[in-house]
Amino acid sequence: MASIRRDNPEANWGNLLTGVVILVLIAAFSIWYFGNTSEDRGGLLNEIFNAQETQTEETAGTPNIVTVQAGEGLWQVAERVCGDGEMYNLIAAENGLSVWSEISEGQELTVSCNY
Repeated sequence: MASIRRDNPEANWGNLLTGVVILVLIAAFSIWYFGNTSEDRGGLLNEIFNAQETQTEETAGTPNIVTVQAGEGLWQVAERVCGDGEMYNLIAAENGLSVWSEISEGQELTVSCNY
């Protein structure tokens, strides 16, 4: 305490104790808050994951022939059919296209959403 008092003449045990209590309260609140949030989030993630598994099981092994609609690119087709635009590169590869290929309205693409 002597070195602290030398650096800050106004320091006393009351200030130190108040600081420690505040830090303990913040730590306890953080543990409570993030502990509850992660459980809730985990339940939600499990629901989403299980829904995706069900959707995948329903479409597993059945490639779809999809007709491109007006204004769509590979991303939009992947988003509409698979629910995930990130699959556009796999759809392109499956159809012998590059990711930069232009597709036109009415063009038919083979899409298997279970990559």
